[in-house]
Amino acid sequence: MIEPVYEKGYPNWDAVNNKGKYMTDGPFKAAFDADTSGVVRREITTYRMENGMMVKETAVRDYYKDGDYHDTINSMPLVER
Repeated sequence: MIEPVYEKGYPNWDAVNNKGKYMTDGPFKAAFDADTSGVVRREITTYRMENGMMVKETAVRDYYKDGDYHDTINSMPLVER
């Protein structure tokens, strides 16, 4: 299986699942560790300030019946129009 590619601001897989080194116990960690059977999509949305502008970052994992998955990351600047 090909490892997902992480953009700036997202930790690598080891950082997320390194036995609490980056994540402590709680509901957010429990969501990462939860059984994925029956799950078709998982999304994490982060809002961060970069150079005075708010940016919405969304990481998505789509699961397939054969056990494979596809990861995508999208960064969208939130600007006044």
